[in-house]
Amino acid sequence: MIDAFKIIRIHMTIKILNHFYIGCLLFQQRTFTWHCDIINCYLERVMKSVLHNSASVYQDPYFNLEKPVAEVKRIIESLLPAATPVFMQEGGGVINLQLLNKNEGGLSVILLLKGKINFIRKSSGGILFGTADAPSVFGLLGSSFKAEVFKYVAVGDCDVYVLPRDMAIDIINEHNLCRDVFNYHAYISDMEVKYSNRLINQTPYGIVCAILCELAALPESIRLKTGIAKFIIERSHIRRSTMMKILADLRDGEYVDIQYGKLIRIIKNFPKFY
Repeated sequence: MIDAFKIIRIHMTIKILNHFYIGCLLFQQRTFTWHCDIINCYLERVMKSVLHNSASVYQDPYFNLEKPVAEVKRIIESLLPAATPVFMQEGGGVINLQLLNKNEGGLSVILLLKGKINFIRKSSGGILFGTADAPSVFGLLGSSFKAEVFKYVAVGDCDVYVLPRDMAIDIINEHNLCRDVFNYHAYISDMEVKYSNRLINQTPYGIVCAILCELAALPESIRLKTGIAKFIIERSHIRRSTMMKILADLRDGEYVDIQYGKLIRIIKNFPKFY
């Protein structure tokens, strides 16, 4: 986007200089600096217009959040010797954090070595709040409240380990990994804001666009096996008829390529308003 703005600015500068060259010849009593000031003023107005127009399309500001994998791996490497495996049923299933906490005599930390975990909000009718892929660590900055709000569901073939939170904190301090924990939780905080922003004060259209951006970011091998309708319904309270109408309009407007209920690609940025 920045490169495009540079190109526009250069192009506009050349065009305006051509016009002002004649002005310089006609008004030789004026200094060229005076004309440069006018050029800069005009360019600022042009660029503001370009920026305003670019903001008229829907874009996901969190599209490029990058997970600090190296930090996560160091945290898991330090905690794993003290952790115990959680035996999951075939195909995944609910991780009973309340039972784990009771058995451990306090809060637990979850280590996800393989697979992925879905976070389901119990208080929102079972909305899928977010998904975390391995490697991941949960619960270092957790609380009893958070443990009651979310249900953790392992998906597919997962390797999950747990250990008491107090023990995990002691190990983190012993290995001087506080900086890694803070960097990792900054990422987690951003992800929570991303998922919350997807639903809070959003129109059905805005929610559909945000979830489509999320779906488009998945690897092609997963995306082409994922039904759009189910993916959106799991993550929102939008009525199916409303969702299907929005998807049909986006497809008719050639904003998305949808085939057999699967998202092939997002062709161009979505309009800000529906």
